[in-house]
Amino acid sequence: MLLYALFNLFIVENISVVFLVFILPSLYQMWERMKVVIEPAAACAVAAVLSHKFREKAGPDVKRVGVVLCGGNVDLDNIPWIKN
Repeated sequence: MLLYALFNLFIVENISVVFLVFILPSLYQMWERMKVVIEPAAACAVAAVLSHKFREKAGPDVKRVGVVLCGGNVDLDNIPWIKN
């Protein structure tokens, strides 16, 4: 618990909460725009960056944001927007 408190005190500036309803649209947006299939954990980061809350907190000066994407944990047979 102490380590968590120190981590938040010195390293983390902000934490964003992403609701489940925003994860699937983020997966689809990455597929549609970048032709990349990402896993839901990566879609959480994408959803957070695409949120209005993030834009409000970041401000108008932030033009570029880096997000680490990963895709090893996706069942391609169950992707909702691909018809079998």
